[in-house]
Amino acid sequence: MLEAFETIFERLLPGTTFRKHGSNMAWIAAEKLLRLFLSFFAMIYVARQIGQERFGELSFAIGSGAIFCVGVNFGIDSLLVRELVRREKDRNCILGSGALLKFCGFLIMTVFTALYLFLANPDRETALLVVIVCAGYLFQTIQVFDPFFQSRVEVRYSVIAQMSAFLLSTALRFYFAWRNAPLWQFALLEGLYVVVSVGVAGIFYHRSGFFVKNWRPALQEMGMLVRGALPLLLAELAMIVFLRTDLFFLEHYGANEMGCYALGMRLTGIFHFIPAAVMTTFFPLLLTLREEKDPKRYRVTQKRIYALLWLGAAASVAILEFAAPWIATAVKEEYAPATLLTQIYALSLFGIFFDTPIGFYCVSAGMQNLRFVLSFLPMLLNLGLDFLWVPRFGAAGSAAAMALSAAFLLLQTLLFPRTRELGKLILSSLWYLPSVLKGIFTSKAGSGNE
Repeated sequence: MLEAFETIFERLLPGTTFRKHGSNMAWIAAEKLLRLFLSFFAMIYVARQIGQERFGELSFAIGSGAIFCVGVNFGIDSLLVRELVRREKDRNCILGSGALLKFCGFLIMTVFTALYLFLANPDRETALLVVIVCAGYLFQTIQVFDPFFQSRVEVRYSVIAQMSAFLLSTALRFYFAWRNAPLWQFALLEGLYVVVSVGVAGIFYHRSGFFVKNWRPALQEMGMLVRGALPLLLAELAMIVFLRTDLFFLEHYGANEMGCYALGMRLTGIFHFIPAAVMTTFFPLLLTLREEKDPKRYRVTQKRIYALLWLGAAASVAILEFAAPWIATAVKEEYAPATLLTQIYALSLFGIFFDTPIGFYCVSAGMQNLRFVLSFLPMLLNLGLDFLWVPRFGAAGSAAAMALSAAFLLLQTLLFPRTRELGKLILSSLWYLPSVLKGIFTSKAGSGNE
């Protein structure tokens, strides 16, 4: 299976420079496809077993934890990859500074979580679920192993770590659903995933001849990371609010389809791995090509990668559009409204798929402040549309707001002079779809002079 993926990506991006990146992508694609398959059926089974109301409560708690714990990553992962590619000899200083910054981010977000619980005063069970989910992010503070492996194009170690954690947590998720376990046990699985993935990645880091005890945080390095990461942190926070704030509106207005909406939202979210996987694999390559100042090769490579994302978005939307009626029927009759909600929400993938490349582009060009603006504007639009449409149309209004806001997320790149070239590249990459499909389904790739 891995050899097949390697062959495909070598055809799409021919040349010895791309071979190890194709292997990297093969590992990610194999892991993500397995994750997609298992997550799909695990979510359906859990939703069926625990019912719409409890599924909505669990999704609300997980979404709340994600919003208030976004600061744990401090927005520095892409910066760590960039700096490790540029200054590999300063590895211990960069990794140590990154880990300490993430711990500081966890402390800050703990305060915000406590403040939210105090002011919102949710019911006891919801508060407990939010606390459990947030506590699991403590172990995320030392997760700087992934940027390290990405910078060395050795992402297979991160893949094995994440798959080990995913298989264990998914098996327990099936077991808990079968037992109709209390929701706090499902919330514990969020933290378990982080613990196992970080632990296994740490083992691979040590087996590669590197040691955590050699990490040396430096105030100067931390200051540099903070200056570069603050706009990225705010951008990441804006995107999390953009993707999760609809649950707060539905909860506030008492929409009775929140469980159905959560099912559609989380099923769509399963496909978010595709842009992350593609850009995680090829970001070091794009950085290298940018440093080599070969604009023609850089643009052609970008277009091929963006064409892959268009193809992935189209396939994902098609799957959800056709599968939504079957999903709602397979779960329970009470989830019948999830069919329309999933079909509307799925359209957001055409925009969301390009948030990750927009972010990587801004980081590689040193435009972190603009990255925040490009995340903040779609968030504002989504909040405004939710405010107008949820009271009138309920969950369907929120799904439509997400689809329109996601389209704006992509098209806004044409509004700013510094990202207009990127927007044109993304749109013009549609013309590369035939060559991408040919690379996948034929044995030879055309050399072409694009």
